[in-house]
Amino acid sequence: MINQISVCIPIKNDAKNLDSLLKSISVSDIDNLDYEILVCDGGSDDGPFEVVDRWSKTLNIKFIESLNGTASINLNKGINEARFKVFCRIDSHCKVSSNFFSLGLKQLNSDSANICAVGPIIDVTPRRVNKKTANAISHAFVSPFFMGPSRFKASKLFQSEARNVDTLYLGFFFTDDLRAIGGFNELIARKQDIDLLKRLRSYTKKKLLQSTELRIEYILKQDTVRTILKRAYTQGKLTTKYLNNVRLQHLLPITAFGLSLIAAILIPSYVLLFVCLYFFVSSVFLYFESRSVFIAFSYSFLFPACHSCFVLGNFKGLVDLAIEKLHKKKKKVSNEI
Repeated sequence: MINQISVCIPIKNDAKNLDSLLKSISVSDIDNLDYEILVCDGGSDDGPFEVVDRWSKTLNIKFIESLNGTASINLNKGINEARFKVFCRIDSHCKVSSNFFSLGLKQLNSDSANICAVGPIIDVTPRRVNKKTANAISHAFVSPFFMGPSRFKASKLFQSEARNVDTLYLGFFFTDDLRAIGGFNELIARKQDIDLLKRLRSYTKKKLLQSTELRIEYILKQDTVRTILKRAYTQGKLTTKYLNNVRLQHLLPITAFGLSLIAAILIPSYVLLFVCLYFFVSSVFLYFESRSVFIAFSYSFLFPACHSCFVLGNFKGLVDLAIEKLHKKKKKVSNEI
């Protein structure tokens, strides 16, 4: 069994959360392994080097800097620098459980002939744990009715056995596999993991395992109405700008918008009935998840607001894509002349 691991933490301006993550790693089972921690920074100005320097006294940790580096660039630097056979990606706004590393290695090694990666379930916690609105947003964030049916989010609707999936968040990989496929696509700004996992499955002819035993705490930074709406807009824009890097569920909001527009013209009364029924059912499920009337009630605002911002972002992404293609076409014509 492999008991060596390279832990890669891509970061940009998140030194406070990095400190919390390293604290959780320091009290985990990582000392039972041969390990290295690679903090790959994309040009932060909030002092991550000082955090790493402080923790270097108790952890085997290395600071790698790439000015103006994106998450993909940072991760690729980590892949290139990694010394061990297993590569573990953890984002800075997370905290690991006490047995995270040994359990992840065990599950990856247990069926390495059929599995190329293992990912955890994430338990979402708001950044401001004492704020009602923040807690409402964090509960809505894991609901399949709000952000889509992601199996890696700790929703009561998806508490089931481990299964093979088509995408993971974070997790354990074989370093040689990541190098063989060229790492992350540095031209993709967001959701680069979807592209990488697609290429990884194609290259290895193996499956992705979603573990229910392997868990990680995810600190939701966008826990205000303004920041969650901004996130939705940005995600929507990138969804249509990088159409080759999305799954069908990412296109549901704009599809629903188009169908609703058509239905509103043809049968307006049925649209209103459907919308009311949907909000009732989803609010009931959110109450079941949170046991809070306030959180269930807040959903009636959060859902339409977030999805409206997502669809607006979709249109902005399409405009950006069209402009980009037009510029490329003009450049090609000018080069031919």
